[in-house]
Amino acid sequence: MKKQLATILGVALLSTGALASKARLEALGQDSYGSFFLDDARNVTLNPAMLNFHKDFVTMEWGQTTHRTDDATTPRAEGGMFKAAGNMVYGLYLGDESNTGNGLRALTGSVHESNNTTLYVAGDAGVQWGVKLTYHDYKDEQNAGGDITSSAARTTIGMISGDIEAFLQIGLLNKAENKAT
Repeated sequence: MKKQLATILGVALLSTGALASKARLEALGQDSYGSFFLDDARNVTLNPAMLNFHKDFVTMEWGQTTHRTDDATTPRAEGGMFKAAGNMVYGLYLGDESNTGNGLRALTGSVHESNNTTLYVAGDAGVQWGVKLTYHDYKDEQNAGGDITSSAARTTIGMISGDIEAFLQIGLLNKAENKAT
């Protein structure tokens, strides 16, 4: 009986901080990448300057790693950690894939982005600012149809000053190639 009570109390205490951020946003009719209307830690994927308001946290989203798109029925696995140091916030996020990039790749029959790595830096200098850089590199030399290579890189720059919020996403590289043998 004591073991059961300890287990129930342990689960109750551990589950208080658990959030299903992507699922909650999608259930509220928002995009899984974040919301312009709701304050959620997931908004750092839209505007990295939001990291100044959501720092010192770890997030994990369970799901598949083989789907081209991320939606409510086929969520993609991803997660990361963010840590504040002084007035700066640093982060590492794995699996931040672009549905737009994967959609364009699907039209050409190319391999979709996978295993993306994103680095975050944000700070407060009177104006909250943030930058994220996402990189993906894939190479398959074992494919019977020929070598498959894929690379993608993009950056997002954001700022928040009072009630004004802006961000700009810049695609730096999006290349996929299938060399027939």
